[in-house]
Amino acid sequence: MSAANELEREIAAIGALPPEDLAREWQRIYQHAPPRSLSHDLLARAVSWHLQAKRLGGLSAGTRQMLRQQTERAERGGGANKARGVRKSEPARRDADIITGTASAASLDVSPSLTLARTGVASKPRRRLSQGARLIRDWNGRAHVVDVIDRGYVYDGKLYSSLTAIAFAITGTRWSGPRFFGL
Repeated sequence: MSAANELEREIAAIGALPPEDLAREWQRIYQHAPPRSLSHDLLARAVSWHLQAKRLGGLSAGTRQMLRQQTERAERGGGANKARGVRKSEPARRDADIITGTASAASLDVSPSLTLARTGVASKPRRRLSQGARLIRDWNGRAHVVDVIDRGYVYDGKLYSSLTAIAFAITGTRWSGPRFFGL
């Protein structure tokens, strides 16, 4: 059996593990119990990624450096975290440490209640789109193109303040704009 086939077989086996075995595997890899809020699928994906990274190599040095730089930039600016009263280093540093494989056991509390306790609102971080970005969504056989500008979004020659408004214009129904565009 080739190495690639062996790896695929092992990853498939990880997905089929019972929850308690998957939790033990997480514990072995990350040196702490898995967060209760993570689904079986997400636990299996994290364990599978670790196996792949160990066999095939993890993130490139360039990617790790870019993640560190983005984390430092977010920590310096504070952004939305500053407005919510969150210490600058907490969320961004923890996420980058997890991705780059330098997280300590104490830094890995990723439960939704963490956000709820800090802000009073359970939410996930929003992705910011850079000015000049272009979103393309195929809907009912037509490609819909949205350009991101400093004042909002341009779709079909009109300026919109949100992606949700554009999703409504395209579909005629209420959608989450970021979800509609796959963000």
